[in-house]
Formats: sequence, C-alpha cells, structure tokens
Amino acid sequence: MLFRAAFLILFLFNAIALSSDTSTFRGKVIGVLDGDTIEVLKDKAPVHIRLYGIDCPEHDQDFGTRAKQFTSDKVFGKTVEVVPIEKDRYERLVAKIYIDGKYLNQMIVAEGFASWYKRYAPKDADLKDA
Repeated sequence: MLFRAAFLILFLFNAIALSSDTSTFRGKVIGVLDGDTIEVLKDKAPVHIRLYGIDCPEHDQDFGTRAKQFTSDKVFGKTVEVVPIEKDRYERLVAKIYIDGKYLNQMIVAEGFASWYKRYAPKDADLKDA
C-alpha cells in the first residue's frame, strides 16, 4: 500500500512538472545565443529556448553571425509568446516563438537564415512553405 501511494505521488509530481513545461507563456528575450537559440525570462528565471523545427548555421560557419543578428533584431529586448513543444537532449526547451503574432521560426527560414529541420518538424507546414 505504501508503495502505491509513493508511486502515485511521484506520478502526480511528474505530471505537474511536465504540464508546467508545456504551457504557453510570455517572456522578455534577454539573450540571443545564436540564430536558433534564445534566452527568455520566465518567472524571473532565464530559460534557454531552441527554436523548433529550424537549423541556423553556427557562429563560425558562413552566415552564422548574420543569422544571429537577424534573430536578435527581431526579438532581443522584446516580449515574445513561447509555445513549448518538448525538451531536447541538452534540457533546452524547444518551442515555437511568436513576436507580435508572427511566427519567428518561419521568418528566419523565409529570410534564408535557417533551413527547415524536416526530421524534427515534419508536419510544420508553415516551415515547409517558407
């Protein structure tokens, strides 16, 4: 009986923790690490966010600096809407980001600073069309 109670408590704790990670929230962008990774304040704590479904060049690759600058110009210091999808293997939140109702991930692809990461977002028609 004690085992069941402990299992139930652990299950409920994990369910609550998971649901809090998947709730849409708004936060101020306080950092742009590269073209497809930003840092957003959530409840006064910084959260690293990997942009869902896209892949930008790294800073030491061609156009990596320009991709980072594009993302920074769009969102740095602004309040964005974060729609969590999952956590990646580095424990970063993977999310869709919206700025003034516009889908940031799609904007980056449409401007040529990222490619659609089909493997991880095969059903995202907005990214595919960009």
